[in-house]
Amino acid sequence: MNSRTLILILSAVLIAAVLYGCVEELSDHGIETVGPTPQPNVTPSATPILKITSSPTPIPTIEATSALPLRKEIHQDIDTTPAIAYLQEPYISDITMEDIGFEVSLPRGYREYDVYPLMEVGKPTVPYIAKKFKIPKDSDVESVSVNLSNPVEIRNIFIKPVQPPTIDSADGDYYWQNPPPYTIDNETYAASEPYPGKEYAYKESVGIDLDTHLQVKHIVVYIYPIQYIPVENRIIAYRNAFISIFYRVPAQERHS
Repeated sequence: MNSRTLILILSAVLIAAVLYGCVEELSDHGIETVGPTPQPNVTPSATPILKITSSPTPIPTIEATSALPLRKEIHQDIDTTPAIAYLQEPYISDITMEDIGFEVSLPRGYREYDVYPLMEVGKPTVPYIAKKFKIPKDSDVESVSVNLSNPVEIRNIFIKPVQPPTIDSADGDYYWQNPPPYTIDNETYAASEPYPGKEYAYKESVGIDLDTHLQVKHIVVYIYPIQYIPVENRIIAYRNAFISIFYRVPAQERHS
């Protein structure tokens, strides 16, 4: 074997040893494989829920079928001296103008004043005034009041008692009967309390208005300006009265 061959063999052995060491190094470090790019671990959020917030359903305004009634009032000053004048009638009392002390008159046929006598048989024929007012027929009367004022005192007056009727009818003709016995309520005439005692009263009724021919409610106010104390033969006569009426009118009749 020549030297040249020997050198070639040694070179081959050396190369083989170097290659063997490279393979071992690779096996120690492992083989790195490149896979797909990993995705971040993101937890998907829940599907958003659409929250519908509706505005409150508007409550319809309910129109009142009937509005509140309207409150109304009537006020009137009344001259009550015609009741004093009525006492001058001969079948009522023996009073004179000198007894009264001031001039009074009874307007005949004047509709504003309606003077009548109380007609309880045997009791004093005390005059009173009736005053009529009209309001819508479906109105509700709340209150009626009368305030008497300007009193005068008259003494030595005898108001005669109411007597039973003395006129009768036969065959359509009127004739005078024999007058019945004189009637007087002794208990009333012996009393020291005023008669009739009450100063006013009123009543309601529904009727036809003569001007409009429609139904209306009438309020008749009875005023008693003459208060008679029989046992003393004395009267307290009020010269004025003030009437106040309060009532409520239904909505549909406010403009009627």
